Amino acid sequence: IFELLELNLYEHARTTNFADLTLNSIRPIIQQVLVALSRLKSMGIIHADVKPENIMLVDHKSQPFRVKIIDLGSARDKSTRSNFYIQSRFYRAPETILSIRYSEAIDMWSLGCVMAELLLKWPLYPGRSEYDQIRYNSQVLSLLPVFFHSVLVHFSRSDFQIKPEFSAPLGTPATWHLKTLAEMRSTVSVYIQETETRKFIFSSLDEISNVVDISLPEDTEETQECKRIDKEAFVSLVKRMLTID
Repeated sequence: IFELLELNLYEHARTTNFADLTLNSIRPIIQQVLVALSRLKSMGIIHADVKPENIMLVDHKSQPFRVKIIDLGSARDKSTRSNFYIQSRFYRAPETILSIRYSEAIDMWSLGCVMAELLLKWPLYPGRSEYDQIRYNSQVLSLLPVFFHSVLVHFSRSDFQIKPEFSAPLGTPATWHLKTLAEMRSTVSVYIQETETRKFIFSSLDEISNVVDISLPEDTEETQECKRIDKEAFVSLVKRMLTID
């Protein structure tokens, strides 16, 4: 028997149109989820499905933004591996998409995506396919091609989404690039849509600060500066969570 919880964060955000999800309210939400994930890590467990739908508000009227993380259906011991699909697409880490070795760090990736979504009021990487997810990641994270090269020495998904760059000079390491939409359509049977699903197209996560204005007309200069620093610290944490090691 489990306690009755109110509604999940996704439902709350859509119902209120993100009206009360300011940095001051997002911060305690993320802090509580981090505590829960830290506890799971100490037990050797990877949650593997962190997303707004799995973050529940306990009782929003009496305990505003007190949350609990639910749904351990995809959770697994970090010492074991399986071929089961884990993580919801918008929040999937590159290592799970590429079917390579992963750790509890994939939960941090998912939480970083959740943080960005709460601030942007739109998913950061709303891909329609795994190819979209890697394509969106690679446009934002400049280290991704290096990541591709390092993992493809042992794990090949080149038939799916990555191909070597044969123009490299003889004797130098091959570089890799993501297949274009045209290349994907010519090499895979799955239909690849060109419809853009992103509301914000970034070339760097730093650009999140530029599209989100959290100041109010009545704010003093001092208050505006404090909010700017707070927002930059928030984005800095998102960047650390969405880093390719």
